[in-house]
Amino acid sequence: MESIESSSSLDALVTLVGSTPRRLKERSFLRKSATDLSESVGPSSGRMKRELNAFDTLMFGIGCIVGTGVFVVTGVAAKDNAGPAVIIAYLVAAVSSVLSALCYTEFAIEMPVAGGAFSYLLATFGEYPAYLTVANVLLEYMLGAAAVGRGFTSYGATLFNWQPNSLRIEVYGTYIDVLAALLVLLLTLLICYGTKDSSMFNIIVSLGNLAAIAVVIVIGITKGDIGNITNDFNPYGAEGVVDAAALVYFSFVGFDAVATLTEEVGNPSRDIPIGTVGSVIIVAVIYALMSVSLCMMMPYRSIDIDAPYPAALDFINCTWGKYVVAVGALMGILTSLLVLLIAQSRVVLVIGRSNLLPAALSRISLRWNTPVISTIVLGVITSFIALFMDLTSLSSMVSIGTLFVFIMVALALIYKRYYVPELETTSPHKVLLHILWIVASAFGVAISYHQTSAELNYLLPIFVVCWVTSTLSLQLTTRQQQIPPGFAVPLVPWIPSFSVLVNVFLITSLNRNAYIRVLAWSTLATLVYMFYGVHASLHADQLAEGYNVVGPVESGEVDPYTYSRLEGNKDDAHIPTITSREALS
Repeated sequence: MESIESSSSLDALVTLVGSTPRRLKERSFLRKSATDLSESVGPSSGRMKRELNAFDTLMFGIGCIVGTGVFVVTGVAAKDNAGPAVIIAYLVAAVSSVLSALCYTEFAIEMPVAGGAFSYLLATFGEYPAYLTVANVLLEYMLGAAAVGRGFTSYGATLFNWQPNSLRIEVYGTYIDVLAALLVLLLTLLICYGTKDSSMFNIIVSLGNLAAIAVVIVIGITKGDIGNITNDFNPYGAEGVVDAAALVYFSFVGFDAVATLTEEVGNPSRDIPIGTVGSVIIVAVIYALMSVSLCMMMPYRSIDIDAPYPAALDFINCTWGKYVVAVGALMGILTSLLVLLIAQSRVVLVIGRSNLLPAALSRISLRWNTPVISTIVLGVITSFIALFMDLTSLSSMVSIGTLFVFIMVALALIYKRYYVPELETTSPHKVLLHILWIVASAFGVAISYHQTSAELNYLLPIFVVCWVTSTLSLQLTTRQQQIPPGFAVPLVPWIPSFSVLVNVFLITSLNRNAYIRVLAWSTLATLVYMFYGVHASLHADQLAEGYNVVGPVESGEVDPYTYSRLEGNKDDAHIPTITSREALS
């Protein structure tokens, strides 16, 4: 009997693998409507409660964005790139961030479901593009959270005037960060307990962080010298400001996490725009004032790039101020870590609902009304990463996934505005060709800007013209098919197209390790999709449509099991699908 069952399972597995190419062709670009995503909870036991308000989303956005980066990046950008004009660089970066936030906002209002970009791309480009894009974002969330957790240990040591690794354990040249791992696990437990409770914690700690920042700003402006800014405001010229803007742009990343909370927001059409766009605008003002404060406290050429604010406070004989900076940084770390842990669990929740990952990850606790299983699983993985990986390695691996999803969301906005399948008035190929033209031109602009050969300087204006032409051609030759009745991004296709240009520019500025990482992870994610996700999602869709397993099919069928509608006869339909749990194991 065992040999017969083993043979049956082996045959099922062989047939499953053999059907993979056909299923990939059928499902890779299969879209789900906004209505389906809004109404379906898949294998979840229900939906999460809508208990967050506009202030909650705003503070989640601020809490995630304002981490430790600004305390370090401002010094580097001011000393090596823009001088006091780093103020302008922050404002330029803020405008670029707002463009991406606007694209997120339109989707979030139309599709008030959890998952953020995954749901938006699933409804626009289909299953595989959504899965691959958000798989990279998920890795960014985990690596980013681990990096932030290790940063807590480093800044904690500075409060006692110790070296950054003083609170870590050295084992064979590797620093084990037990404190960071424990911090991740503690916040994971808090998130499991309830989103509203997590929000209250985030609000309290974020306000403390903002108070510490306010103290530093007031000290710098009142005790600093305005001449340090006015005497040589823009020493590196426009190119320096652009380079500085690219550097400080990463200090604004985090607002996208707000979109993953859409299902838990009471009034998404009002609260999500406040949380995304509002947080970016407020943080832009804060960053600009912080850069003013730093540049007033000491000449930009004297800034210590490793500890700009503590060194500047020492320079004006305000030594106690460095403790305020350390406390503010610690609070920023806590809020950033909290929101990243929440966001990654909500992303996996929706991927689980689509059965592209095991359905257990989408279970919602009836007691706490949170996705406890996905939260704990991801929290444990993140704590393990924080325990062993050093901060330098983590930092070099973070960012490309976030920029990638910003590009994809902007392109998805263009696609859904200009192509509506139900209307059939515009060719999707025409829209896609324009999108490819925009992306190719953006890469041309970015690569030609970054190249160092003087002989190739003529390429930059050529690619700029190509980008303008591609966007203008789409606007003039194709009529928008769908404009949302509520909030709609203005100046389409120009705003999403410019968002693509900015984020492509930033992606091309990343180091080689980032590309190796995204290639390796994308390959792994694709394999999981090919040999698990595409089959499991098809299986779930067919069961949802009223099909049920009726037993093994005799020879001659495509798959070793067939499905029939529950209310009909088993001869009504023989649908190729995933066969059994044994076939997957």
